[in-house]
Amino acid sequence: MVAHGAGALTLDVLEPARRRGALPGSLHPLQALAGGPFQPGAAAAVDGGPAARRLLVRAARDLGLRPIRVPASGRPLYHASAVMASNLVMALADLAAETWARAGAPPAEALPALVPLLRGAVENLAERGLPGALTGPASRGDAGVVRRQVRALRGEARDAYRVLTRRLVGIAARGGLDRARAEAVLRAAGGAPRRPARRQPR
Repeated sequence: MVAHGAGALTLDVLEPARRRGALPGSLHPLQALAGGPFQPGAAAAVDGGPAARRLLVRAARDLGLRPIRVPASGRPLYHASAVMASNLVMALADLAAETWARAGAPPAEALPALVPLLRGAVENLAERGLPGALTGPASRGDAGVVRRQVRALRGEARDAYRVLTRRLVGIAARGGLDRARAEAVLRAAGGAPRRPARRQPR
């Protein structure tokens, strides 16, 4: 058997090995591997024919991972989901640290101060899911705070804040935020829903 560990690739990359008689497969641990060990219980996308899958499922479980199936057609979106949950968080952390420094707070204290906040948010997410873990001005429908922050932000930080706040409003609405407050926050973030135009009488 020949297996790859790339989350974004299908078994097509192993076609030369398959033509030579090897069983193609893949095992992608859904983890941020920056030199540390596997986290027990993390998911691992497994693919291959029945025989290869059996071997890879056993290997995943031996490593303490939880094997899952992802169709080949869904690999780009599956990996994009992983990038959003892991790599893009690093970009947000960098924007948050940059915004912290712009506020006049000590730059060296940015990550030491913000990482515990990030860790707490992730722990709440693990325990309560969505929308239960949501906090902050969008969850409360506090359009005034959102408006002031949008005005204070600049560049990419402002763009990211506006786009993600609009997403947060949708999550908050699932949790019971009333429509009037939700629309007020959307307007404050620069993304009020468009109402259908009224037809003019002929």
